Amino acid sequence: NVASATSNIPPISSVSPGCDTIRVCLNDTFPLNMNFLSPEVGQTTSIEVEATGDGLFINNNISGGTALLDAGFAGSNDNLGVHTITVTATDDGVPAGVTTLQFIVEVIPVEIPVMTISGDLDLCAGQTSVLLANEGFDEYIWSTGCETIDCEVGTSGLVTAQGFLSGCSAEASVQV
Repeated sequence: NVASATSNIPPISSVSPGCDTIRVCLNDTFPLNMNFLSPEVGQTTSIEVEATGDGLFINNNISGGTALLDAGFAGSNDNLGVHTITVTATDDGVPAGVTTLQFIVEVIPVEIPVMTISGDLDLCAGQTSVLLANEGFDEYIWSTGCETIDCEVGTSGLVTAQGFLSGCSAEASVQV
């Protein structure tokens, strides 16, 4: 959207916060990586980030013609509940153009187990092997199409299993 009531167009974001709450499990993170483009030639955009409660971390925040934010929000026992992350990008035009985005993050009290895959990873032509993911998940999805805790494979290649628990997920991959 480049419509503006002034002659200075505000910075343009590379992402949209959407309208849903982002759920973060214990010991997991929500990555917040975005760019803001300065719409006019020669402008510089800077980014400010604030969050309610603890959990926000910023790896890089670089101003420029394209401002870069590499940040995230980490879920822990100390910050269970709903938080708001506000990202504000401001350019150096006159008057300054400002774009503000908000992300709603809920840290839920679910600790996701580490996903592991076991089984015979060596196949000869015409053989199959049953791979087994670890217990502790409500649902499983394998890259081969299986939807149970175990999966029979008959071809070589990278096999990934993803486990889901209360809206959280973990994954592991093995080379067969």
